[in-house]
Amino acid sequence: MREQGVSNFDILVYRDPYCRSWRSTVLTLLPISGTEGAGLAAAEHELTKAVRLTLRDAPELTEDDLWLVELSDTGFYPEGGGQPYDIGYLRPEEASGGVVGVEDSAAQTEAVPREPEARPDDAVAVLAVITARGRIWHLCVGADDLLPGTGVRGQIDWERRYDHMQQHSAEHIYSGLVKREYGLDNVGFAIGKETTTLDFSGPLTAEQIRRIERLAARVIAADLPIEVSYHAATDLAERDYRAKLELDGVVRLVEIEDTDCCACCGTQMRRTGEIGALRIIRHEAWKGGVRLTMVAGRRCADFVDRLLDQADRAGTLLSVPLLGLERGVEDLLGRYEAANQGLKLALQAQAEERAGLLADQLDAVVLGDAESADVYYRVDYLPPGTRDDERTGIRAEQAANVNRNTIELLSKMYRERLQLAESEVAEPSAWPALLFITEFSPSESENGAERVFRFVLADFAADSKHGRAREYLNVLKRAFEIRGGGSPTSVQGQFSADSEDLSRFLETSDWLELKKFKV
Repeated sequence: MREQGVSNFDILVYRDPYCRSWRSTVLTLLPISGTEGAGLAAAEHELTKAVRLTLRDAPELTEDDLWLVELSDTGFYPEGGGQPYDIGYLRPEEASGGVVGVEDSAAQTEAVPREPEARPDDAVAVLAVITARGRIWHLCVGADDLLPGTGVRGQIDWERRYDHMQQHSAEHIYSGLVKREYGLDNVGFAIGKETTTLDFSGPLTAEQIRRIERLAARVIAADLPIEVSYHAATDLAERDYRAKLELDGVVRLVEIEDTDCCACCGTQMRRTGEIGALRIIRHEAWKGGVRLTMVAGRRCADFVDRLLDQADRAGTLLSVPLLGLERGVEDLLGRYEAANQGLKLALQAQAEERAGLLADQLDAVVLGDAESADVYYRVDYLPPGTRDDERTGIRAEQAANVNRNTIELLSKMYRERLQLAESEVAEPSAWPALLFITEFSPSESENGAERVFRFVLADFAADSKHGRAREYLNVLKRAFEIRGGGSPTSVQGQFSADSEDLSRFLETSDWLELKKFKV
C-alpha cells in the first residue's frame, strides 16, 4: 500500500500516469526575469539548464517571455530518473479560490496515443517541468495573464509521454534480466530523442546482449502486469531490489514478475505487452562496463523502417537484393582496394620519376661543385603550368608538385649516389640539404603584391634523428609568417611574400653567414 501523506508521490502523474488531461489551479506565478525567479533558476542546475535549452531551441524568445508556474496538482512528469519531462499546455478556465478537482480525469485516460491535438490559441505552452526546492515548476511561455487562483486545464503531449513510458518500462525489463542472469547493475539510464542508453557495471558479450533481448521478447509477449507499490524504506531492509542510491523515507517499487524489482520515480506502462518490442542497436565499452543503445515500442518500428529504407537504397546502388548486401559491399570493397592499390603504385612511380629527374640535375650542381655548400635551393616564381623552366629543364608544374614523399624518395636516392661518388661531398658531414620554393597557381594565390609560395625542405643527413630541416625552417620563420612543419629530415608548408623580398632574403648576409644555402 502507498504510504499516506507522501507529497512527492501524491500528485496526479503518479496516481494516474495514463491521464492526459485534467483540471487544476495556479498556486504561484514567477517571471524568470524577476528577482525570485532568477534566484531560483540560478540555484537549481536543472532549471538553469531547462531555461538555456529553451532559449537555444526558440531563439525568438527571451527570458522576459518565460514564467514559472506552480499548480495545485499536475499530470506533467518532472524530469528525473533518466526520463525527460513532459511538455504540453495549460488552458485558462474559470477563476477559483481553491483547488479545481480532477474528477474528470478518468474520461481523459487512454492507453493508445492519438494524433497530437492542436494547441488552442489561448493556451499557455509548457516547455519544461522541473522539481526545484521540493516544488514542481512548469516553465511556460504566454503565462502573462495567469494569476494565482486561476483555474486551468492541463494537457500533456501524450504521444511523447507514451513513448517515454515505453522506453522506461523496456529498460526495467532489460536491466532486470541482466541483473538476474549476469549479476550486473544498471548504473546509468537516459531516454534521448531517438534512442535510450543503458550503462552496466561490467562487460557483456554480443551473444549475452542478444540472449537478454530474446528473454525480454518473451516477457513482452507474456503481457505481464507492471506493478507499482509504495513502502517505507525501513520495511525493505531485507528486500532484494535494484536501486542506484541509498534510499530513505518512502520507496516506490516497480515490479515485473520474475523479471525486475526496482526503486523508480518514472511513469510506467500498465502491462509489458504495451511495449511491443525492444532491440539493442549498439554496444560499446564504457567506464569498465558496457553502454547499450536501445530502441523500444514505436521507436523500434521507426528504426526498422529507416534501416530497411537505407538497405533498399544501398541494394539498388549495388544492384543486389536486400539480403545480398553483405556480398555486394564485399565486392565493392574489393574493387576499391584494387583501384586504391593501383593508384598508390602510380603515384609512387610518378614520385620516383620526379625524384630521379631531380637527382640527375643535382649531380651537375653538387658533385661538380668544389665548394660543397651545405644547402642548395631552387625557386620557381612563375605560376605552374605556364612554361618550362629554362634554367633546369624541369617543367614548372613538376616543380610545384614536389612534396615530402618525393623529397624523401629523392633523399634516399641521392644519398646512394653520394655514397658512391668520388667527391668531397661523399663524406656524410658534407651531404647537402635541398629547398624547393614554388608559387601557387593564380587561382590559389592571394590578391595584392604578396604571392603565396609552397616550400619543401629536406636534409640528406645520414642520421635522421639529427637532421637539420627544422633548424632551417626556424630560419625561414624568422623572416616570414610560415605555416608548416615536419621532421628533422624534411619539412613543408607555405608562406606569403613579395617576390623581391624573397630574393633579397636568400641573398642576405645573415642567411649566407649561416652557410646554409648557395644559389
